[in-house]
Amino acid sequence: HWLAGRPYVFPLLMWAFQCACLFCCNYFNGGEFRFLFGESFAWLDEGWLRGALRWQIHFNMCLLRHISYGMELHWSRLRASSRTGVEENEKEIEKVPVGNAALTMSYEQSVKAPIHPSSFGALWHFVYVHYVPLYLAGPILPYTSFIQQVRQRVQVQPSTQIWKEVLMWCFYFLSIEISCHYFYVNFVVKADKLGSMAPPEMFMTLFILLCFMLGKFTVLFRFFRIWSLCDGVEVLENLKETIIFRPSLIRFWRVWHVSFHKWILRYMYIPLGGRQYQYILLWPIFVFVALWHDPCTVTWLQWGLMNGLACSAEIVWTLLILPHIARQFRGSAIWPFLQGTGYSSIGTIMVFVNLSHAGNSTSMLKAYTEMPLGDYLIIYLYFSLIFILYEIWHLDLANAVRGK
Repeated sequence: HWLAGRPYVFPLLMWAFQCACLFCCNYFNGGEFRFLFGESFAWLDEGWLRGALRWQIHFNMCLLRHISYGMELHWSRLRASSRTGVEENEKEIEKVPVGNAALTMSYEQSVKAPIHPSSFGALWHFVYVHYVPLYLAGPILPYTSFIQQVRQRVQVQPSTQIWKEVLMWCFYFLSIEISCHYFYVNFVVKADKLGSMAPPEMFMTLFILLCFMLGKFTVLFRFFRIWSLCDGVEVLENLKETIIFRPSLIRFWRVWHVSFHKWILRYMYIPLGGRQYQYILLWPIFVFVALWHDPCTVTWLQWGLMNGLACSAEIVWTLLILPHIARQFRGSAIWPFLQGTGYSSIGTIMVFVNLSHAGNSTSMLKAYTEMPLGDYLIIYLYFSLIFILYEIWHLDLANAVRGK
């Protein structure tokens, strides 16, 4: 706490310390006794003594909360470091609604609202990091929003809306259960059987696996969000829309884990320069996300670099090439075919890049490189046909709505 408010020193030390803790947590497998005291104490890591819930699995989420608390404390100290800063900070705090007036405060307002210095401390830090509904899988909630909602009890969704979300969650859960019963893609990946498949079969398995992961994380995120809403704390909804039929790597990362995306914007992207360096910041952000998943394996680092390269290519395509094609062909009969072919290209890249860490990456890479050109063309044409049919249907539906 005593270092907070010192420009450059505190953020660098805090980020370095948190990243070091993440690395040690993964390297020593959560601090097993055999690592700390030798093999003679390995029996303490086995059986019921190990526990049902390994804390190191969920330390990644705790890390984000630690950084959020630290950065908010640092910015609060910076605002109060000068005489004018103290006056402005007190005026901003006075504007924050309290009591019954706080019930009209929205989630976005609770994130941006300044908080009183008394809201920082060891007790509030512990409560925030270990808040039960969001402890296991999120969604991520900034410290400012958490403290405003807990202390002021800001407005949350009405009970009727929560019941609708419960019914939708039941539908998603049943859909995942049925799909797991008939599609064994998760078992195939866990059993490391991808390398023995023919390249077209491997690609289709990975595509179905990507759909399964979308559904699985939808069930997880919405379950804990509903739990949090029932407790009176509102969080962002992850995976608000599907990206299967309109694939885009950049939009994928905006809707896949919305709360994590907002966290990166608030604590990494904006402090490092924001829009001014957006194309450069793409790389360190993806490296951090990769190491956040697992800092002890090269596979995730490769995944992060591949995502950075793919997003850079998509930016070049979107800004430099696509506008010329759109001006020439938009509104013509060939435009849905061009859109479908483009979406097929992006969707193919999404499957290979985002699931490059699944299974044995070496055997998968070997299968990719040995795939005949004809198999590549069959896969590409198959997905192009799917996206073209979707675009034609979407265009007909839009025309029908407009009454054309």
